[in-house]
Amino acid sequence: MKRLIFFVFAALALCGCKKDEYRGEDGVFPTPNMIMAYTLIEEITCEKKDNNTMSFNPKGKRVYNHDDLFSYLCNMYNDISFNKEIVPFTYRAFAYPFDKITMSCNADFDDNHKAGASLGDIVKIKFESLWDYINNGYEYPEEYKKYEESASGLSVYGVVPYELYLSEVNSSNSKLITPGYHNHIIFTSSPTTPGEYTFTLELTTNGETFTTTFTHKFE
Repeated sequence: MKRLIFFVFAALALCGCKKDEYRGEDGVFPTPNMIMAYTLIEEITCEKKDNNTMSFNPKGKRVYNHDDLFSYLCNMYNDISFNKEIVPFTYRAFAYPFDKITMSCNADFDDNHKAGASLGDIVKIKFESLWDYINNGYEYPEEYKKYEESASGLSVYGVVPYELYLSEVNSSNSKLITPGYHNHIIFTSSPTTPGEYTFTLELTTNGETFTTTFTHKFE
């Protein structure tokens, strides 16, 4: 019981809600912001999912609404008039867009991608973003109405899925990416010779570059 009471009051503090605004029967809170936590990236990792797919998992510090940076980010993304009731922390996003992502291999990948060369034209990143939804006044843009009809396959309502070649990623098309299991690095082709390869992936965001090296075996 003590733990339950602690959770309720902790959630109230994080959401900036008054005690009498908490609807304990369904666990929702009124909030002016759709996004209730931002992640400041501090490291990135990649792990094998299948033969041509890696899970991509940036991690870092979370920023909540008691932090001045939270207010700054909400205003920057114009996430200030949501005014609906949601379960706390359903919606999260990386604080800053991905300015650039590069990947290279320690060995010759194929005839067109020698050791150390960019793989940006054959490797994609798959992610989900809340930017289009929020930027359109908390409604799906017309071209994404199909996601409003059914959220099947998406992590949360309001997101729009993207799949871009690494060479296409920039700060304009990678805003408000949501953290989670749905972020993937996808090889669109396999190496000329099957086997184990070592890759270096670099992510630049908000002027900082994060690097991870991982080994992936192609069957």
